[in-house]
Amino acid sequence: MPASKESVVEVASELRRLLEQFSQAAPNNTVSERMVVFTKVIEEIERQPQFKQQLIKVMKSGGIEGLRESIEYPDVSVLLAALETYTNSSTQIDS
Repeated sequence: MPASKESVVEVASELRRLLEQFSQAAPNNTVSERMVVFTKVIEEIERQPQFKQQLIKVMKSGGIEGLRESIEYPDVSVLLAALETYTNSSTQIDS
């Protein structure tokens, strides 16, 4: 079952908010600087289990392409690839 457009929009909006928040606090001009921002975004997602589950649900239902298209940020595919590992983890709900 494909992810609903509303779910993708919600998750994309929250990811954009987190990217903006951490980009303001750290430089993001190089790939390595963006990786620091991505790490901070992932750490924040892990502190928000409800959002993490919403993200996993969207990604499992095929919404990753919608997220990629909805988020304008350099190298966002790297972040999404890292987040996609949640869909492959057997402990994703507990972590």
